[in-house]
Amino acid sequence: MATAQPYPFYDELVKRMHEHESNDIDVGKMSTTINKIAQNSPNHNSHYEMILSLIVHHCLLNNDQPYADEIRHGYQRMAAGVTSSYYVPYDGKVMAGGKGALFDVSKFPSSLQRIIAEYIDLSAQ
Repeated sequence: MATAQPYPFYDELVKRMHEHESNDIDVGKMSTTINKIAQNSPNHNSHYEMILSLIVHHCLLNNDQPYADEIRHGYQRMAAGVTSSYYVPYDGKVMAGGKGALFDVSKFPSSLQRIIAEYIDLSAQ
């Protein structure tokens, strides 16, 4: 069964989130900023991979249902050699041709929105 493993960077973002407790999140601005950072990044794939790792870790750590169970079942299918099925949490969609995932940030729990906002703040520096 897949469980959340230690992830010090995630923990650091949670700490920063608590230090900035009063920040409101503008999800539209967040989505635009994520795209701008990726466009200006020499390695935009690593940027998207980092955000996806934060999303999956948050889902598993908080046992968000039904998403956490779907991720666990996906890992079990991969371990059994089935690679054609890939699950994206929080109603995300796999883009055509397997070119990443597309999310509606407004469907994320507010704590995850705030963690990603902290990541964005760090990335923009």
